[in-house]
Amino acid sequence: MRRILVKWSLVLVGLWASSVIVQGQIGISALSVDVSLPPGGSFTGAFEVINSSDQPREFTVELKDYDRNIEGGLVLLTPGTHPRSLAKFLTFAPAQFTLQPKQKQQITFKIEIPQTERGPHWAALAVTSPAPSSGAQPPPPPPGQQPSIPVTIGTAEQFIVKIRHTDPTNAVNRGRIVSVQALLPERDKPLRIVVEYENSGTTFQIAKTQLRIVNAKGEVVVQKRAEDMAMLPGGKQRLEIPVTEKLPSGTYLALVIIDFGGDFLVAGQVRFQL
Repeated sequence: MRRILVKWSLVLVGLWASSVIVQGQIGISALSVDVSLPPGGSFTGAFEVINSSDQPREFTVELKDYDRNIEGGLVLLTPGTHPRSLAKFLTFAPAQFTLQPKQKQQITFKIEIPQTERGPHWAALAVTSPAPSSGAQPPPPPPGQQPSIPVTIGTAEQFIVKIRHTDPTNAVNRGRIVSVQALLPERDKPLRIVVEYENSGTTFQIAKTQLRIVNAKGEVVVQKRAEDMAMLPGGKQRLEIPVTEKLPSGTYLALVIIDFGGDFLVAGQVRFQL
């Protein structure tokens, strides 16, 4: 994604006519915002929330830190507790509002990075609305995944808007594969290739993973793409790739190749016997 260096600006994130995300009974114009700011820089942006239901809805907006667990799942934290927290440099308004049916509300936020502070940083704004007492609720998210739909929390619906700050004076894009393992088939589980990847740089990454399995003759017998990994700077993720193809007995090499968006690819391999 191309990032624009700004000193002072006002940006409306998302265009309602083409990119509004509506699911269930609330909608939002952006799920993430990427900002490139040097020390001393400032940025003002905004996104919109819409009430898609046929009755009034109350909304609250809360500032959060967040992290990702080893499976890549999103973990919300108290603001200011993460070592790379953006919360102490971010203000927003309004924190509470009520929307009539089909009405919209703009939420404005401002980032001010001190002259002595180097990035990266990140935080999130949690937009929550109590769900109506009747009507269908959106389905729960898949295990270990952060969905692009509002999460139903008890009797509330919630969107998480991630705000990510990259420091162009300290932007290093690099990564490494920590380990590759082969878990042999057992009972109702197929062969699984498990890779642990680390974002060892200071930029945010979408790591794209490809698996190739080569037999003893040097032939590629399996080739597939795994799900992308959203990586925070300094973060690690463990990705399990199931191999459902039937392979005859023999010796194999599993080769994992990851494109993290840098100038080179990283790879790891493991041999296994079936």
